Amino acid sequence: MLRLLIAAVLLVMSVSLAHAATCTVHVGDLDFGQVDAIGNTPTTTVANVDISCDFITPGTDSITVCGNIGAGSGGVDGSLRQSLSADGTLGFSLTGPDGVVPWGSTGEPGLGAPYRIDVPVSGTSATLTTQLRGAVPAGQSSAPVGDYHSDFTGASSVFTYAEGNLDCAAPVGGADATAPFTVTASVVANCLLETADLDFGTAGIIGSNIDAETALDITCTPGTGYGITIDGGGSNDPDNRVLRSGSNTVRYDLYSNQARTAPWGTSAGTTVSYTGTGAQQQLGVYGRIPPQPAAPGAYTDTVVVTITYN
Repeated sequence: MLRLLIAAVLLVMSVSLAHAATCTVHVGDLDFGQVDAIGNTPTTTVANVDISCDFITPGTDSITVCGNIGAGSGGVDGSLRQSLSADGTLGFSLTGPDGVVPWGSTGEPGLGAPYRIDVPVSGTSATLTTQLRGAVPAGQSSAPVGDYHSDFTGASSVFTYAEGNLDCAAPVGGADATAPFTVTASVVANCLLETADLDFGTAGIIGSNIDAETALDITCTPGTGYGITIDGGGSNDPDNRVLRSGSNTVRYDLYSNQARTAPWGTSAGTTVSYTGTGAQQQLGVYGRIPPQPAAPGAYTDTVVVTITYN
């Protein structure tokens, strides 16, 4: 009778010592660095996702990990998560290592499904490092200059795991591991400039003013103060610009107003200043050739437009 009692106690102890897999997940912070929100090229970055599992049931081939990454502290706008600054928002996306498949969450279906990771088992443990890729899409010109961040803590970054197969669309029966991380970015002052040639057309004798105009299309980050100068072209003198045809010249002037009373040059009094709004601003450039003798020919000059941030 005593021997049977001991056997029963040993059986209970053996059941209590059985373990299921225990996993930890670490996600590195995503730092986009300096972001050009005006330009046409996305800004990308990458962080490692490190998964480590122990106490795996012998004979298990793999651990399924369902990565749920939600909105973060910045929230969501459409299919993009948002990072926040003191004055604005900056959208970004998160994908798996291929840069294509969205890394989403069951709690935010608009961001995509949870990202499935299969971790191969060796003995009773398993480790794997994969990547979380971030991208700030181009064309977010409304984002003001500043430092942006979004925190992913608690329910915003949960990795559900289980031995064998687990349906990541509805991960029932798995255990959870949280993996907090932060997304940061810094939007820098920048302007996008588009120019068009100024054409005075064809003239015979220059007995009166010949006027022509063109425009500069400028898009700058909101709140960015900037000044625009136009150099002297081939003459190197904004006060005495000339068009050239071989050794022959024709003098001309550039102005920032249609009345042609405000010369546009490089000195303090002839610099044009504006503040960016994130929208395109069109600035007229007004040219004039005053009366003067001129030899026949095709006359040209090239000037350089320079933007300086205040």
